[in-house]
Amino acid sequence: MAGEVTLRARHPIAFDVGTQLPETSRFVLVDGYEIAGGGRILEALPDEDMHLRQEVYQRDQKWVQGILTAGQRAQRFNQQPALIIITGEKGMGRKRLAAHLEQHLFTEGSLVYYLGIGSVIHGVNFDLTNRSKPEEWAEHVRRFAEVCHLLLDTGLILIVTAIELTSADVKILKTIINTEIIQTIWLGDKITTDLVPDIHLKLDEDEETQLARIKAGIEAAGVVNGTHALD
Repeated sequence: MAGEVTLRARHPIAFDVGTQLPETSRFVLVDGYEIAGGGRILEALPDEDMHLRQEVYQRDQKWVQGILTAGQRAQRFNQQPALIIITGEKGMGRKRLAAHLEQHLFTEGSLVYYLGIGSVIHGVNFDLTNRSKPEEWAEHVRRFAEVCHLLLDTGLILIVTAIELTSADVKILKTIINTEIIQTIWLGDKITTDLVPDIHLKLDEDEETQLARIKAGIEAAGVVNGTHALD
């Protein structure tokens, strides 16, 4: 395929490199019932998160499964597990918005929980002392992601808050957490990191409008089955 194309797959894809196995290095892109393109895999690019993916793979291989399935929980709770990330600058009202969103969704029938990253930093992460080091902050986010993974495995809609998350922080969360529904929300007029959020909430919007936009976003993502939680 001519030019450089970036593709994002919902699940990992196995492939062969053309210089090693040319017969199985080719692929086609299908749009509906039409062939939209194709090409050949020339090389495997380095993956800076390989160590993290390997840890997640080992975790999943050793995971102790119960009898209940994710599908059974989704049917019982009438919802899909989802992670709603609310971030932004300090003092913008992230915690207040998250708490009110939790209250609204709970009142309207959803199984929901609000977890601020500070609750993990001062508990599970208490042994991490120098939070200003980039590698230590990455470990904070990694452990936070593992806690989120556990809660999401129960079928919850999980709302989390943290100050000024970056695209690298969200990448760690998405690598570790096994859920396809992750919504990122930036609260504040100015986005101060490289994050490109799913929803950007401005401060001149009243809280009712903000909550309505978030709920519309998770409804469109298929978080709730039926209408009981978002009527």
